[in-house]
Amino acid sequence: MEEALAKLAGKPYKARKVSFHLPDFIDIVLNAGDARSARGGTIGQSLPNWGPVANEGRGRTVAMTNLYTDKDSEASFYEQVQSGFCKAAMPYVSFDPQMSVMSTVLHEAAHNLGPAHEYKVKGKTDDEIFGGPLASTMEELKAQTAALYFAEWLVTKGLLDRKSADMAHARDMIWAFGHISQGVYTAEGKPKPYSQLASIQVGWMLEAGAMSWKPEETAANGKDKGCFDLHMDKFPAAIDALGKTVLGIKGRGDKAGALKLRADLVDKEGTWKELRAVIQERWLRAPKASFVYAVKR
Repeated sequence: MEEALAKLAGKPYKARKVSFHLPDFIDIVLNAGDARSARGGTIGQSLPNWGPVANEGRGRTVAMTNLYTDKDSEASFYEQVQSGFCKAAMPYVSFDPQMSVMSTVLHEAAHNLGPAHEYKVKGKTDDEIFGGPLASTMEELKAQTAALYFAEWLVTKGLLDRKSADMAHARDMIWAFGHISQGVYTAEGKPKPYSQLASIQVGWMLEAGAMSWKPEETAANGKDKGCFDLHMDKFPAAIDALGKTVLGIKGRGDKAGALKLRADLVDKEGTWKELRAVIQERWLRAPKASFVYAVKR
């Protein structure tokens, strides 16, 4: 996996000897401390992300397997998806938690791979090159792009069938829609790394023809006019091109390239920004889950 990402990154990055503990699959029984937020929940982590423990390959990657698996979440999931996607895209859509857990594991593993941790270009870390907020966005974009890439990589290794890879890609695009719906900046104007990476990925897929917006077609719910379609035959090439772009930017410490990617697919006025508003309106019809736990004796 490290060699695959090193090949995408190109020079000057060179494959490293990588080791980390992967994965622990956890059923959450209590959210507390920093893991407890007003809405939603942490679905995976790879810690630590920097420092001597990470550099020595002693980090640990975990995935939480029981979040968003309840019937209310399933109903909300289909309500959102059917409001945004065309009927033709629905065969690729699955609520199967294994799809999201696989992506979570690949995403968290990728934080340990490629230009990661304290990798330096000309003596500078990514924080020093890109600045903290942009560095965070690029690292999360690297990890989530790698999750898309590794689904294809597993197909070539005979470890994942084509249908499952396609369904995983669809689930990742749905995940991205969820983050897009939360806005790409905070009320204070600070960038949201996950939302911005989601905007870059979906925007890229639209430009590559792997996804399309059909303004005159009715969505799968039979109500909303205009919907997104998926063209899975174009996903592998689009993912490969995105991977080379993102890993290359990280590997070269190319701040200008990162700023251009953000400018083109996050900040630019035009059709994609207008479509993000459509996603936001439709996704936010359904409330975001908050998790409450009780212990019965």
